[in-house]
Amino acid sequence: MLKILNDYIHNVEDLKAKDRLKIPAQEMPAQDPNIRAHNLEEVAIGYTMEEARVEALRCLECVKQTCIDGCPVKIDIPGFIKHIAYGEFQNAVDVIKDASLLPSICGRVCPQETQCQENCKVGLALKDVDKSVAIGRLERFVADWEREQGTVKIPHVKPETGKKGCCSWQRSCRTCGCRRCKKRRTLSYYF
Repeated sequence: MLKILNDYIHNVEDLKAKDRLKIPAQEMPAQDPNIRAHNLEEVAIGYTMEEARVEALRCLECVKQTCIDGCPVKIDIPGFIKHIAYGEFQNAVDVIKDASLLPSICGRVCPQETQCQENCKVGLALKDVDKSVAIGRLERFVADWEREQGTVKIPHVKPETGKKGCCSWQRSCRTCGCRRCKKRRTLSYYF
């Protein structure tokens, strides 16, 4: 792992798409089945810093960023992934939190394989969505990193505006509601 990182990290700016496509996808580490049979902790352990950076190096930094088109909350996916590749984890979290207040949750439960990763040019080039850049795993990594560092910030909320809005209780609408709350709009939810 460290060898792959060292091979590529010093010339990130010079990496061509064909070089990035050769970088192997990073598997998500998981608890040993014998250990997890006796606890209630998450099966997936999460990436190490090195694994996250290697996975981030796989991003092609496309001109037409189709991964963003597949994201219901329009996170700047190439932007946060580029920060991870350079080891700038707090910057990556900040980019995500511009669009989503729930990176730790979305990184775990959002169906990326039918949204952002389905549109990922790496997966399309390799003809397998499972070989796309692991966007959700990277989102989870930086959210967990922020929590472990003790640097979780409460997002800035603007003063009350008096404006009102309504949302349905679907996943993308809930996140939209979070963004509206940041702008201090009173919301009503419909189930």
